[in-house]
Amino acid sequence: MNILATKYQQKDFRGFWNNTRKLSPKAGIPGTITWMVKWGCWCWCGGPESTLSRIPPRITAKEIAEIIKNMTKGKSPGHDHLSIEHLQHAGPHLPRLLALLYTFVSSRGVNENGRCPDFKNKTGDVSVCNNYRPISLATITAKVLDVVLERQLSKHLKLSDAQFGFRPMLSTECAILSLKHVVGYYTERNTPVYAVFLELSKVFDVVRYGLLWGKLRQTGVPGPYVDLFSHWYEHQTNQIRWSNTLSEEYRLECGVRQGGLTSPALFNLYINELIEALGGARVGCSIDGHCMNSISYADDMVLLSPSVGALRRLLSIWERYAESHGLRYNVKKSELLVFKAAKKKPTYVPPVMLGGVALKSYGVQVPWPYCN
Repeated sequence: MNILATKYQQKDFRGFWNNTRKLSPKAGIPGTITWMVKWGCWCWCGGPESTLSRIPPRITAKEIAEIIKNMTKGKSPGHDHLSIEHLQHAGPHLPRLLALLYTFVSSRGVNENGRCPDFKNKTGDVSVCNNYRPISLATITAKVLDVVLERQLSKHLKLSDAQFGFRPMLSTECAILSLKHVVGYYTERNTPVYAVFLELSKVFDVVRYGLLWGKLRQTGVPGPYVDLFSHWYEHQTNQIRWSNTLSEEYRLECGVRQGGLTSPALFNLYINELIEALGGARVGCSIDGHCMNSISYADDMVLLSPSVGALRRLLSIWERYAESHGLRYNVKKSELLVFKAAKKKPTYVPPVMLGGVALKSYGVQVPWPYCN
């Protein structure tokens, strides 16, 4: 242990971890009762549950060990200065304790306080707050729990095929290929395609918790996990870190954590009803009976229609959903583009409105397939 202390004091982290790997701690019997008593005193547990439906699936030590083993090394630690390397070299009994903790937490709705959103500069004036975006630097134990919750979400979420963002085996290339296929299908039949490219503003920051938890329950996610999400978000504390200075703690009333593993899935769920509503309108582009009137990737979406009238109807559905869910769209970055057959002459395009403002159109009708 003296060698480890010396390596750490000298900031020789490679030597520190190399010597840590040589340790071979013997597995002991965890003090399960002691830990449960400690947790029971640490938080309010409430009364016993009356139905078995409230009991979440047990989180196993094997699952936790697998998660810890596969997590990426070298990531920024949370406010407790612990990294995944500490968990990976803490010995074989740690996954058992964490499994007990997470099972207890998921059944009681206990959250971990203290989140440090790190405001990362993007572009522009450094004195303007809007030129920064918050990144959640959760503790490593919270990140492991986030993986457990993400696995639960993946079992129950059934998203629209028009969503391409934050999904396995899908990418921006897949979304672009779908767009090209739809446009090519119509222009080859001498029919124009009116496309409105939309962008939502700071969507991760405006998600309303009440609506999100209701959507989670509708998907079939076990109730205790929904309650854990609710308690975690609605009772978390946050701080802003500037250099080495931390602000006073404050709470958030809306928004999912940027940088959180479950945040992309929660956001996809939040806007999934919008995509389903667009498809259910049965207007706009379709191929062989399959509705293809929208393509979505994260906070970007394109609406596709062979007529201006149908496009306006899709936009009205989009506006109503945005208003009811607190979503803000960026009119300045939203644009109208017309794809036409190569031999077709340009035609007059009437104005298309979004939020009472005419969408920007450069007056260019792109001939297909030359725009490839």
